[in-house]
Amino acid sequence: MVEADHILAAIEARFLQTGHPRDLTLIHSLGIGDRDCKGTNRFAHAEMLKRIIAGHFTWSPKMQRW
Repeated sequence: MVEADHILAAIEARFLQTGHPRDLTLIHSLGIGDRDCKGTNRFAHAEMLKRIIAGHFTWSPKMQRW
């Protein structure tokens, strides 16, 4: 299974332009990313997320530091 990164990219772009959506809850059971900038790494911005319910962040090092 591959995540729809173009959708995640659009959400990130909207947040960076407008500051919304914000205070999101991110839920996933497996690692999502490319160990660089894709996947849940796109949500590693201050105030974009309020809470995370996740299995692991092996593929999303930016989220490991969130």
